[in-house]
Amino acid sequence: MNLDGSEPRRLTHTAADESYPSWSPDGTEIVCSQHDSHDAELCLVDVSTGETRRITDNDVDDWAPKWSPSGDRIAFARGPFPNTCICVMAPDGTDLVTLTACSGYRGAPRWSPDGAWIAYYQEVAAGNTEIFIMAADGSNPRRMTSHPQPDEFPVWSPDGAYLTFASLRAGGYADVYVMSVASPLTEIWSVSPAPRGWDCPGAWVAEGSALTP
Repeated sequence: MNLDGSEPRRLTHTAADESYPSWSPDGTEIVCSQHDSHDAELCLVDVSTGETRRITDNDVDDWAPKWSPSGDRIAFARGPFPNTCICVMAPDGTDLVTLTACSGYRGAPRWSPDGAWIAYYQEVAAGNTEIFIMAADGSNPRRMTSHPQPDEFPVWSPDGAYLTFASLRAGGYADVYVMSVASPLTEIWSVSPAPRGWDCPGAWVAEGSALTP
């Protein structure tokens, strides 16, 4: 649809459920998770025709794909709950690399604007997830949040200086928070508007002045 919400257009017409769409940098394709009665696999959707093509085929769930800024890699979560890992591969499904351990729950990888880092969430205790970042090759993992309530679904600002994420830390509802990547534990604030509901960050607008839900 257009930025003002007009002219919505349906792209897929399959019997499966499609979710977690992510645009290719050139805007010609969307990668998404396609879930049927068996499992969830990743597929590419041609924006001009709506044609879909699966790029994974295995016995575990592949979900939450995100295209890299350079367009040559796709990051995604793989594995049956509660043991999932973060992987990357080429857009044609080749050159698969597993970046994290596959014990414990991890999800929603997001590339930094320069493609050097990947943000994601990871379970650190029963019922509690925190935000982490790691280098694009899986090295140097760094914990970014520390709170007894779940923090999930990180999104980078266009300049890479901030991360937004959804959190239950205020109690009862999921709110959107912003934190400084340089000082994540001290520079953090909520941006969820009233009335409170279930908020989850979608994307920053290009100039970094606003967020979409």
